[in-house]
Amino acid sequence: MERGEGVFERIARLAASLPDGAEIAQRMGRAGLARDRLDPSNFAAVPTLAKGSLAAVQDAADGFRAVLPFGGLSEVSRIFRSPGGTYDFAGDGPDYWGFAAYVSAAGIGPDDIAVVALAYQGTPGAFMFDEGLQSVGAAVIPTGTMGSEAVLSLIEDLRPTVFVGTPSHLVGLIRRHEEAGGNWQATMRLRLALLAGERVTDDIREFLSERGVAAWQAYGTAEAGLIGHECDVHSGLHIRSDILVEICDPATGQPRPDGETGEVVVTVPRKVYPMLRLGTGDISAFAGGECACGRGEKRLVGILGRTDELTKVRGMFIHPRDIAALAAEVPLAKRLWVEVHREADGDDVRILVEPATGPHESAAFEPVEQLFRQRCGLRGRLVVMPQGTGKDGPFVRDLRQK
Repeated sequence: MERGEGVFERIARLAASLPDGAEIAQRMGRAGLARDRLDPSNFAAVPTLAKGSLAAVQDAADGFRAVLPFGGLSEVSRIFRSPGGTYDFAGDGPDYWGFAAYVSAAGIGPDDIAVVALAYQGTPGAFMFDEGLQSVGAAVIPTGTMGSEAVLSLIEDLRPTVFVGTPSHLVGLIRRHEEAGGNWQATMRLRLALLAGERVTDDIREFLSERGVAAWQAYGTAEAGLIGHECDVHSGLHIRSDILVEICDPATGQPRPDGETGEVVVTVPRKVYPMLRLGTGDISAFAGGECACGRGEKRLVGILGRTDELTKVRGMFIHPRDIAALAAEVPLAKRLWVEVHREADGDDVRILVEPATGPHESAAFEPVEQLFRQRCGLRGRLVVMPQGTGKDGPFVRDLRQK
C-alpha cells in the first residue's frame, strides 16, 4: 500500500494493472467497464462473484491464473483446499491475512502466550491467527485439533494468556478442568479468548467472564482473511481498515442503504489472490452510530444468516454435494444425510444413515465418520436409524434455532 493511499485508490490501481485473463477483468469486461476507469460511481456495476462459484472458476482452463493474475501458483506461499472443492491461497508478508490490527486492538503483545486451537491441516484459519499473533510478538502454542485432554494439559502446564478457537471448545475445556476438581480462575492465567467459527452467545460470554476471560469475536473468510472484529464494547464488528465491505441485495449485487440487511460483499485489493466484490453468502447490516470505544470504522451488526445452501459449523462449511458424494460411498445406506443441532456446549453434527436392507449394527457403518471428516474437515457423530424413518429431503439439515 502506498503511503497515504486510500482503499479505493488501491482498488482502482489494481484493476488498471490486471491482465486480460484475470477473473476480475473478465467480469468487468462483461459489464462493459474499462479497467482503467473504475471509480466509486461505477464500482457497483461490477458483477459480484459468489463464493460458491469460485470452485468452478478454478476448475476452468487456466483457472488458477485467472484468480492469481500476477504470476499464477508461483506467487503464493501456501495453498489450502476447502470443503466444496475450492482452493485458497496465501502470499508472503508479515500479516497477509490482516489479523495484526485485531490482536493489537485486543491488547495482545510480546508478554502473551496464545493457544491456537484451530485446524492447521488444509485450511487457513489457524494460520490467520498465528501470523497475526506472531506479528505483535506473542508466543504461539499451535495445538491445532489435538484432543481436548492434550490441549488442557498444555494449558495447565504453560498457563497461556490467550485462547484462539471456537467457543464450544473453550467452554468444554473449562468444564472438563472444573469437573476434575480444578478452579479455573484461581489457577489459570487465561484473560482473553479470540473466538471464531461459531456464534458467541450471551450465555457463553457470561460463562467466560465469570472465570476472568474476555471474549472477542472475529469474522473472516478463507478468501478475504479478516473482515471485522469486536472491541471490548462488543457492539458490532469493526471492519478492517484496508478492505472495502458493502452490504448488497443478494439478487442484484447493488448496495443497500445503511441499516438495511443484505449480503456481505468484500473487496481486498492485493496482488496475491485479489478479491473484487466477492459475495460471501453471509447476511449482515451496518451498525448505526459510532462505537462507544471511540474508533471510527464502520461496523457490521454481526452475521445474521446465509444466502445459500452452505451450512457453517465450527468455522467450516458443509456442502450438500460433499454429503451426496459421501452417500454414494456407502452402499449399505438407503439414505444418508447430516443434521446440525444446537447443544449446550456448541454444535452437534450428526451423520444419519438409514440401512438399505435389513437391520445393521452400527459397526457396519463405522467408516462413515472418518469419510465425513476427510470430506468436510469436521467431526460428526454416526446415528444409524431404523428402516423407514428416513425421509426424502436435503442432504444437510440445519436444525439449530436461529
